[in-house]
Amino acid sequence: MEPLFEVVARREKEHYRALTDYSLKKQKNGVILLVFSLLIAVCALCNALLMQPGTMVGVLLTCGFISLLYGLQPRSLAKASWDARNPLLDGAPVTFRFDDTYFYDNHPLTASTADYRTLMDVVETEEYFLLYISKASAYILPKAAFTKGTPEAFRTFIAQKLGRPVTAFSQKKEHGRRLRWALLVPLLALVLSVALLLVGNVNHVITVTSENGNEVLSMEVPLYLTWEDKDAVGATELYSEEVAVVVWHYDTAYLTETLRGEELTPQAYMDYLYSTGYIEGDNDWQTDSNGNYYLSNYYQEYYYLTCLYWTDNACFLVEFSCLEEHTLTYAHQFEEWRESITVEVME
Repeated sequence: MEPLFEVVARREKEHYRALTDYSLKKQKNGVILLVFSLLIAVCALCNALLMQPGTMVGVLLTCGFISLLYGLQPRSLAKASWDARNPLLDGAPVTFRFDDTYFYDNHPLTASTADYRTLMDVVETEEYFLLYISKASAYILPKAAFTKGTPEAFRTFIAQKLGRPVTAFSQKKEHGRRLRWALLVPLLALVLSVALLLVGNVNHVITVTSENGNEVLSMEVPLYLTWEDKDAVGATELYSEEVAVVVWHYDTAYLTETLRGEELTPQAYMDYLYSTGYIEGDNDWQTDSNGNYYLSNYYQEYYYLTCLYWTDNACFLVEFSCLEEHTLTYAHQFEEWRESITVEVME
């Protein structure tokens, strides 16, 4: 019987790309990679919000790598399928023939005849027809390889045999979608992370009030510093991954007990801090234009900027600290934060 349609095609590597593109669209592994990449992007945003730029860079690189895998996954799987093929089938082109009852091929190693009822699905791309005989296996018919009949007529014919329309699938749109996601996820994460870093560097005013409510310390610090009240009386801490800012408030009763009858003066208290080992290294206190005392020092691999604000009835001790290796990064910021400190005595 003379066939209605005939396709003569030799197996080529690019044919597997069409099969892989459609299979990945139906499967969930590509979606899993995309969701994982989105989660990585969210982690980058969280690190930006917490002012952890070092960790954020690593997370963004991971996000970019996962997105790259997502974008290149179809090509890599198509290559793997091609490399795993049986090379004995590459010797000669395969002729597919379609008559009114059966379709068959004439390859010496894979010659077969099948009923149209064995087809699970037929997918049409820009350049191919994919005749699925199982969830993972399909005959690949290049449109350019039709030697009898036309692709347009074959579409109508095979849809009648299948009992439903041929599934349309655009490889170009799928490639564009994957490329957009592969670029958009890390790019969006990067833009938002940088924006959050800039927002995190915006200063806001925090206040610490003494227990009796007579003194209020105000200070400008970045938004990324998280506020936490400590268990110790009169202690408040602001911190991030690399920075800690602790504010202590001591009233007259505490200072009298601490200095044990000595005159209640800033110098006496600073000498006490040095003599008890609270301040290590040089006890070289300096004063700012308002007469407040501050001291830069190092202790056990940490850099400290300790500030003393004295009033008639109490004092605030403010301590900025970071790892010694981060001194160049934060020393100037500590000075800016220190200069923003004001103490108001309420009437």
